[in-house]
Amino acid sequence: MFRRVLFRSELKKDGSTIKTWTDSGSGSLSAGGTYYVPTGHTYVVVTTVTVYDSNSKVVESPSATSPEKSY
Repeated sequence: MFRRVLFRSELKKDGSTIKTWTDSGSGSLSAGGTYYVPTGHTYVVVTTVTVYDSNSKVVESPSATSPEKSY
């Protein structure tokens, strides 16, 4: 049984992280908001969810990367 979940989502501009959203807990999680980006760059979002067991050891830590988007 898991004890805690850490959610982390990073907005990257041209490969460098420019904004990070995080939340953690043992129930429902949420993170987000509005963030305006300048045109002329390529953006991607990388999201990782890390699950810890009752001994604070990592059970799993999958991540997903959005398709690149240029504005």
